[in-house]
Amino acid sequence: MDVEAFTQCFTPFYEQGRKLLKKFLAKLPKDELPSAVVFSGGGSKIQGIREHIVEPVLTEIMGGRENAIKCIQRITVNPSLIDRAIVYGAALIANSMVQVQEMLLSDVGIIVTLPSDLSEKLGIPDGVDTLMSPILKRGSPLPARMESHSMGIIYQVKLGENLPIQVVIDDDDDDPFIQEWQISIPPRKNENDPQKRSFEWVMAADTDGMLSMTVKPPHGKEKKWEGRFERKISGRTRIIAGAAPPGQETRFFRVSPDQIRLAREELNGSSRKHGGAK
Repeated sequence: MDVEAFTQCFTPFYEQGRKLLKKFLAKLPKDELPSAVVFSGGGSKIQGIREHIVEPVLTEIMGGRENAIKCIQRITVNPSLIDRAIVYGAALIANSMVQVQEMLLSDVGIIVTLPSDLSEKLGIPDGVDTLMSPILKRGSPLPARMESHSMGIIYQVKLGENLPIQVVIDDDDDDPFIQEWQISIPPRKNENDPQKRSFEWVMAADTDGMLSMTVKPPHGKEKKWEGRFERKISGRTRIIAGAAPPGQETRFFRVSPDQIRLAREELNGSSRKHGGAK
């Protein structure tokens, strides 16, 4: 296979590579754009990585090809010793000459059911599940972690029922990836026990791309799931923000943790005012 035929075969790979790199770099502040590029890892030795992925993306975000070339050439082994990229890249990192910082590529959220007063305050129709995102924010340095209690939001579950846990990789507004589990909540021990109890969860992502979800149910053993949350063909859905058009089902309503927190504060403030007036 000659170079031209190889390049044609790899066109989809190059396109996806540009999309991923552009998405990753676009979230950085202008004063934190790359000052240099290290080609490291097995993928860096594939024909055309520099010409068809790195250089075009840098040209676009850095305001011209000249700036992109300067960025690439700041590390002198890049142009002449690309076939040794794995060795040189690993050596630069190992000797702390280059700092590597893994960041989260997509927002991560969770499906929740809000109390009726909050739903009304936020304009969410009855019976519509709510995607609360982001819990872990895109661009956050890894490892990243968020505990439910630190968000100031109380989660409750009915005793004796199955609790669905739905974590959402919010990588596409219309078509995110959803990972779902079911856990069984132990029933009430006696009639004097409350029908609902609060529970906590911890969402975390490590530097190897592993995402974990730990749930601490009331009166139950802590449960933890982890995985790389790869995209799959099945189990996809569509998110519609706001009321759906007639005849179109609305399954999710998108809301941020800050919106929920603000709505709760406003509701609490309103309750105190009415209480003081009586």
